[in-house]
Amino acid sequence: ANLQNRSKYPIIKLSSKIDLAIPIHFPEEENLAHASFHILFSVLTIDQILKIYTAVLCEEHVVFVSEKMNRMTMCIMGIVSLLKAFDPIATIILPVLPHQERFLDFFDSPCPYIVGTTIPNNRYDMLVNLDKKTITEKTKCPQLPGYNELKEKIQTIFKKEMDVIKVPPKRIQNPKGEMIPNPEYVKFFAESDPYIAPYHFSLLVDSKYLIPSSICDEILNVFKNHLPRMLEEPIKLCLVTDATDRTNPITVFNKDIFFSQIPKKDDEFFQRFMQTQIWDVFCDSLATEV
Repeated sequence: ANLQNRSKYPIIKLSSKIDLAIPIHFPEEENLAHASFHILFSVLTIDQILKIYTAVLCEEHVVFVSEKMNRMTMCIMGIVSLLKAFDPIATIILPVLPHQERFLDFFDSPCPYIVGTTIPNNRYDMLVNLDKKTITEKTKCPQLPGYNELKEKIQTIFKKEMDVIKVPPKRIQNPKGEMIPNPEYVKFFAESDPYIAPYHFSLLVDSKYLIPSSICDEILNVFKNHLPRMLEEPIKLCLVTDATDRTNPITVFNKDIFFSQIPKKDDEFFQRFMQTQIWDVFCDSLATEV
C-alpha cells in the first residue's frame, strides 16, 4: 500500500518490497470516528446528524434501521464518538439487536439507548432510517444551543477539504456517450490513507466521502469545543458549596443562577438536558475541579 503521512506511523522494513506500519494509539473516540465518519457523513446530512446528537444528549430512545448492517453499525459508532466529552454512562449502545422475539422487549427498556435493527418497529422516540435517509420523531427535541454556529463550523471544514474527501464518480461518460469506469475513482482510493479503511473494502462501500483521520479529528474537536466548552464556566459559577458540616461539605447546583446566564431561547433544551444522567455526570466532573 502507498502509506500516506508516513511520519505518523512507526515503519518497520520487513523486506525491500514490504513495509509494516504500526498505527499510533488513539483515544477511543478517535478510533471510532476514523473508522465511521466516511459512512456517517455520506449517509446523513449535517442537520440530521445534529438532530440525532441532540436526541442522544436528551437520553431519548434512538433506533437506527438499515438492511445493511455495516452502514448501521458505522453510523452508530460515529454518533457515539461525538458524545465522548459528555460520557453517556446511562445510555445503552447496541449497534445490532437481533430481530428475534426474545430480544424485542428490549425496546421497552426505561434506560436511554442507541440501537440498530434491520426491521423497523414502533417503539422509539426517534427512528433513523438509513436506507431512506429519513428521521421520524415521536418526541420533538428542542434545538441544540449554538446550533447554527456548530453547523457552520462543520460545513467550513467540508468546504475547505472537499478536494481531499470527495469521492469521484465510479463511471463517467466518454466522447462517444458511453459510460466507462472512471480512472480517477480507482486512483482516489489507491492514494488514500490505508488506515481509514482497507483499499478493497473502500471500493465496495458506496461512500460520498472518504475522510482522513486528521479531518475526523477536526470535526471531533468542533464538537468538543462547542457545548462542553460553552457550559464549563456557567456551571462552575453555579456550584455552591455548603460547608456547615466541615467534615462533609456538600456542593449543590443553583439552577436559578444558571438560567440567568443563558439565552432565553435555550431554556427548553436545558430543562430537558438537566433531567439526564449525562448532565449529572458532567456537572460532577466540573465540581471536582472547583
